[in-house]
Amino acid sequence: MAAISVPSGSVVQHGLSTRYVVDLMPLADGKVLISGPITYPGENINQPRYGARLNADGTRDLTFNSYPGMGGRMVSWEDHFYCGAGQTVRRLQMDGTLDQGFIPLNSGPYLSLQGGDYHVYPDGRVLMSGAHVLEDSIRAFEGLYSLIWFSNEGYLDTTRTHRLCNGVIYAIEEQPDGKFLCTGTMTTYEGQPVSRVFRVEADGTLDPNFSAEVQPMGEARDYFTLSDGRILLGGTLRLYGIRSSAKPDPP
Repeated sequence: MAAISVPSGSVVQHGLSTRYVVDLMPLADGKVLISGPITYPGENINQPRYGARLNADGTRDLTFNSYPGMGGRMVSWEDHFYCGAGQTVRRLQMDGTLDQGFIPLNSGPYLSLQGGDYHVYPDGRVLMSGAHVLEDSIRAFEGLYSLIWFSNEGYLDTTRTHRLCNGVIYAIEEQPDGKFLCTGTMTTYEGQPVSRVFRVEADGTLDPNFSAEVQPMGEARDYFTLSDGRILLGGTLRLYGIRSSAKPDPP
């Protein structure tokens, strides 16, 4: 039996028998949503449920409908929550049932999704990173794009300028001023050279005032913006001028 620490400082015993938890979301009533390829004792480990809701004492809430497309990071929104679901994002009600007002992103016209990170705006719109194929010839968005916007109904936002790079943007993080930090496997963004960590304006244009001295390897997995504007990065990164310990400087 494993334990999960939640932000309140309490610890719940969830009784999972195998697999792992990707994300958890404490709820106002003391319950906790968990997502990931999880199974309980007696269940087929090859058919995980991908999500569950725990009671305040850590026992499984049997009234929760475990939607099979859960499994990723969760973001609360009003009385719903968004959850990463394979190559896409779904919006669910708090009982685990699908919100029919938000279509499966891959079912909309003009695109085919290929995973990535996502951000939810206060009005329910979604910004998604990754490497997505757009086929919107009407607005001249054709090919692989790494930052694309969706309406709060799940349709491709045709009012936005979607952005591309020569690789994949794996993770994005909104800063207090509305700009976004990005990391991935690219060396250019919109045709301009960038490092492994770069920053874009709220509309996706490259911020020329931010240049991280990071070599083109690894990636950032977490960000934290300090009150003075400095940024802490966590992940697998190497600064310019720093050599691998496996390759010492020559004598």
